[in-house]
Amino acid sequence: MQQEQERLLDGQSLLNQREEYVASKCQELNQLEKVLEVSKANIEKELRSLNDEKSNLELTAASLSQREEVGIFKYYCWCELYYFSCCCTHLRFLLSAHRLLLRGKLY
Repeated sequence: MQQEQERLLDGQSLLNQREEYVASKCQELNQLEKVLEVSKANIEKELRSLNDEKSNLELTAASLSQREEVGIFKYYCWCELYYFSCCCTHLRFLLSAHRLLLRGKLY
């Protein structure tokens, strides 16, 4: 009977140890889940921040592209104006030469 009682106490002791082990592992698991939740929240926050930065960069790129188009248009207008000015100068020169020819001063 005493052996049976000792065997039962040993079994109870082992059961208690196993329960303590399971409880400690559950506690570790809970702590890891909390760490995981914090990490997930940080990653989501970083993702939102990166998406905002991406949107800002896309807006900046669009703005720069638009400015570049305006600059090209302005340059094109300046070239047209310069060409027109050159044509006018050339026309004035030709008219002056024609007048001089008519007056007989240009051979």
